[in-house]
Amino acid sequence: MVDDDGNTHWLWYGIDNEGLECTLALVLYETNVRLTIAYEYFQICYI
Repeated sequence: MVDDDGNTHWLWYGIDNEGLECTLALVLYETNVRLTIAYEYFQICYI
């Protein structure tokens, strides 16, 4: 999907190696990329 600011978003749902459900989001901004792995109680974000 492309948002109103022109950023491109990809979203996947999955299960990690330990069997926990998570969401993987990749966002392409004009000047950088953000990868977020989100679990029920915490998230990990790489920029």
